[in-house]
Amino acid sequence: MKYILIPIVAFVLLASCESNLEEEPFSFITNENFFNTEEDAISGVNAVYENLRTGGFYGSTYVTLSELGADIIEYRDDGDAEFIGFDKNQFGSAFGPLNSFWTQAYSTINRANTVIVNTTLDGDIGDRVIAEATFLRALTYFNLVRAFGDVPLVLTPPEGIDNLAIPRVEASQIYDQIITDLNQIIGEGGLPETYGNSSDIGRATLGAAQALLAEIHLTLGNYSEARDLAQQIISSGSYQLFDTYNDVFNLANENGIEHIFSIQYSCVEPQFGSSYAQSFAVDFLYPGFGGLMVNEDFVASFDANDVRSDLIYTEKITESGDTLQVKQKPRHDKFLDLSPCGNNAANNNWIVYRFADILLFFAEAENELSGPTGAAYNAINQIRERAGIAPLAQGLSKDAFQEAVLQERAWELYSEGHRRWDLLRTGRYIEQMESVGIPTENRYLLFPIPLAELDANKELTQNQGY
Repeated sequence: MKYILIPIVAFVLLASCESNLEEEPFSFITNENFFNTEEDAISGVNAVYENLRTGGFYGSTYVTLSELGADIIEYRDDGDAEFIGFDKNQFGSAFGPLNSFWTQAYSTINRANTVIVNTTLDGDIGDRVIAEATFLRALTYFNLVRAFGDVPLVLTPPEGIDNLAIPRVEASQIYDQIITDLNQIIGEGGLPETYGNSSDIGRATLGAAQALLAEIHLTLGNYSEARDLAQQIISSGSYQLFDTYNDVFNLANENGIEHIFSIQYSCVEPQFGSSYAQSFAVDFLYPGFGGLMVNEDFVASFDANDVRSDLIYTEKITESGDTLQVKQKPRHDKFLDLSPCGNNAANNNWIVYRFADILLFFAEAENELSGPTGAAYNAINQIRERAGIAPLAQGLSKDAFQEAVLQERAWELYSEGHRRWDLLRTGRYIEQMESVGIPTENRYLLFPIPLAELDANKELTQNQGY
């Protein structure tokens, strides 16, 4: 754990190319008014991206579920009682963010379905828009199924209020659908490897679809498919690690060489800003307070030379030279923005996938298939070298190497929305939560179906134990 010096002069950041994903209304679609022009089709898929940015999805709720719902990130003990309870696995189906997430996810799916079904534009743009919407629907369903298990499968736009009571289907059916969809858009080439127009920065690419499909196969234990997809991304030459770990989070580098897919935010307009800077910040840097802190045992687990711990701090030095202590537990600066556009609004993108993630996907899958091969070691050691620590010890058993990959993911990707899913995927969730003093039962492997949704849709059933 290191101390971070606040620069005296704030630097100016280039805003993300965000306006290209600004939502355009498309609520009044009829059989005579499909997305049959480039402008209409692009506006339609932009509205799907817009849904991902909201507070109910990646804007803040995703951080709560994926990180506060695990062992590394904790909630401050003088904050909101509902979030304190969630942090300690003392919550039920009335926990507000669960309903926000469910509602926003299905709103996103409905928008994607509208684009997929109604886009009649021929040619490359039409194919690309449908592929983008299909990718975004697959990403959303993946988040739903690993959070709640069995969920309703909706593949067409709603046609009124009479067909909104939809039962859950088995999780395997959800996975089959999203694998089919992703294989189709990858095989058909609807998504480009890169975009030539800067106004298209932030859109889904071939690499994004491959990364999502690789994680899905890894989650299902389809290690050969996961390894091959990760290898395709590695071999493509489209991505590489930044030279330094801090470069990953430098706002000037957003959508850079390591970033495969990110949810786009900026201060072009205050309403386009993200809340991550404030969520993880200390009281004296931003208006209000951030509720998210770093577990002290996790901080102590870093090697003394690991530069990834440089972003974690317990005190800061102000411009005037004063040393200010962080209240309660450590914080981190992955989402530091010295020029935010307002309270709860800053320039930070949310990185869904980056190249380091793919290297660790490959190492995990390769080890599951063949044990800790040289290729598996090479993948993880690229990340360790950048972190400034020694290569992983040779001669590890398959189980020991698996543990090493999971630990490396924790050090590399803390607070980036992976921890809960990593623990669940590797079967470590209950053990790890109890190791940090959080009583955990099998029911917590899934979140409860939100109470408001059960009341609104009588076809839904609750997960066991809630």
